[in-house]
Amino acid sequence: MASGWPSPPFRTALDPGRILTPADKVTAVDRVRTALGLGRDSRTAYGDSGSDIPLFRELSHTVAVNADDALRQLARCHYDGDDLWAAYRIARSRSPERGEAPSLDVQGRR
Repeated sequence: MASGWPSPPFRTALDPGRILTPADKVTAVDRVRTALGLGRDSRTAYGDSGSDIPLFRELSHTVAVNADDALRQLARCHYDGDDLWAAYRIARSRSPERGEAPSLDVQGRR
């Protein structure tokens, strides 16, 4: 998808109305989910900061990646490290019925 933003360096002020807000993330995910005919629990959100909190509050399948404490507390799983495939694998291995929030260390090991 092409960006709607001009190439840097920016020569004019950017329109703040086009900046995605934390609440917009929830709206965007719901629109795509609805368009694809997917159920609410068919989505997994990955996030790292407070801007992902509204999305994590809406979804049950969430993975905090190198995240701050506020987001980690809301996440089903969390991962710290630089191997995003490891974060993906830990999320895929978790059953929605299980309430544990496993952690991985920097090397991606349990």
